[in-house]
Amino acid sequence: MSQQNTATADLDDDDFYDEDDVDCWCDNPDIDLLEGRASCYQCGRRWWLTNEQLSREIELQAALIECIEVEQP
Repeated sequence: MSQQNTATADLDDDDFYDEDDVDCWCDNPDIDLLEGRASCYQCGRRWWLTNEQLSREIELQAALIECIEVEQP
């Protein structure tokens, strides 16, 4: 968390944002599981994921891989 500064803070953590102040909500970021970083393809914003966010993303990716393996003949 020390590497994260206010310029790259997660929008969800900042309650003072107004819809008019934000050009991009970064709804579907690309996530690098090895680095623990996310980046928005629309605005180019990058930020560090929290441990909770990273764990949740790893669980989602594992479930996706499991579904793909089940669907293959």
